[in-house]
Formats: sequence, C-alpha cells, structure tokens
Amino acid sequence: MPASSFARRRRESFTDVIRQHAYRGLAEARDDSAIGLLAEGTAWGHPTQGRRAAAGALAQLIRGRRDREARDVREKLELLLGDRDFRVQAAAIDALGVAGDAASIPALRRMIDRELDGRLRRRAKEVARDLGEGAPLAEDVKRLRDELAELRTITGALRERLDALDAGDQKPVKAPKKPKKKKKR
Repeated sequence: MPASSFARRRRESFTDVIRQHAYRGLAEARDDSAIGLLAEGTAWGHPTQGRRAAAGALAQLIRGRRDREARDVREKLELLLGDRDFRVQAAAIDALGVAGDAASIPALRRMIDRELDGRLRRRAKEVARDLGEGAPLAEDVKRLRDELAELRTITGALRERLDALDAGDQKPVKAPKKPKKKKKR
C-alpha cells in the first residue's frame, strides 16, 4: 500500500473515546493554546461524542474569565445551541453553564423560545436561571473557602512545630493531618 493512501486513512476509536479524553486532558491542563483545536473539534462533520467533549473542554478553559478570547469561545458555544445534533445542543447548554458567563442568558432565552424539544428547553431554563443567580460563582467561592480553611489548619500546625523547635523542645512533633473531605451526595 502506498504511503500516501496510508496517511489519508486513519483509524477512529469507538465512540470517539480517544478524542474525548484528549479534549478533557487539554481542559485539565488549562492551556489556552488548545482553544483553537477545541473550537475546531466542535465543527459539524466530526463525531458527536468528540464534539460534545470539545464543547465541555472549551467551557472549562474559559470558566470565570471575561476577556476577549473567553467572549469568542462563549459565542462559539452559543452557536452550538442551534446545532442539528440534539446531543451537541445539550452539551452546549451545559458548557454555557460551566463557563458561568451571564452574558449567555439572552442566547439561552432565544433557544427556549424556538426549541421544540422539552428536554432542551427545560435544561436551558435551568442554566439561564442559575447564571442569573450566580450559582457557578457561588460554587467556586465555596470551594475556595474550603481550601482556605484547610490551609489555615495546616499553617497552624506548622507554626506549632516551629514554636516547638524554637523553644528547644526535643519532643518529636507529629506532622499535621489533612482534614477529611466531605462526601458529596
């Protein structure tokens, strides 16, 4: 088989699972240089599962940001609200919720007005309501408060150890234990 025909053929993974995980990994890496690749991954013609994962990864990358690049990504996600694929539309709604930008509320309201599928309309209403109330921001604030409390506990234990060393105490002091995390329900 000639090399040129081999290069044109590529083997796709079942349900595009490799691409999905690659997109999620790019989002976890918080590397803004991946935005172009992820935006391209949402285009019509790619497998649905990969498009959904790309939309979610884009949302994670712009979460809490309000710069021009974040606005462009938000607008790209808003365009996906009108996609031909139901699952991509649902992923776009969820992605706008993750992004947490209240500027997407008008696009969600337009979708609610024109959409016939009750599942999409209900989810868009929920996300618009949450964005209006600032729910994603509240979750971030709660997480930061929990992290701050944990850091204060660790800092207090370290201060005690330093004070014991300064006082010349020869007793060994145990390392501070991390507080147990609360289980999510």
